[in-house]
Amino acid sequence: LSFFAIAQSEKDPQASNHSFLNHPSTPSPLKAQWDMQMSFNATDSTAGSTGMAAIAMVNNEIWTSKWASDTLIRFDIDGTMIEKFIIAGLTGTRSITSDGTYLYIGTNTNTIYRVDPVTKTLAPPHITSASLNTSRFLTYDATLNSGAGGFWTGNFNTDIDALSMTG
Repeated sequence: LSFFAIAQSEKDPQASNHSFLNHPSTPSPLKAQWDMQMSFNATDSTAGSTGMAAIAMVNNEIWTSKWASDTLIRFDIDGTMIEKFIIAGLTGTRSITSDGTYLYIGTNTNTIYRVDPVTKTLAPPHITSASLNTSRFLTYDATLNSGAGGFWTGNFNTDIDALSMTG
């Protein structure tokens, strides 16, 4: 199992749209869309753990989840495993996103779990959705709910739902 990151835009993400912040004397390399930015073999890094389901960048680390288990794994940016750990009360992580303070974890249920990434513990209140769709994929969007934040979520072959921070 390999992880890789790719460029999301043809424009250099470090470049500014404001002319007064641009420094024309400093060339800025363009990144073509889908250029690979990094790659490492997570199976080798974890001494054989396979079947990882979720992935997120958290405080300049890569966090993943082991498929159908209670195990989460942290890697440094070079792909070296930092630790395997569990969060009591959490299992089956399929998706991870963040609002910059907390992690939000989808477990293919109608509950989105809020987690403190520093203490690696559940940090209620969790978010329970009235949607018929479970959260197999999940991403935070600060602009949802008139700027109060929320989530885009869904499952295989479902609509994509917009949920508020309270569900």
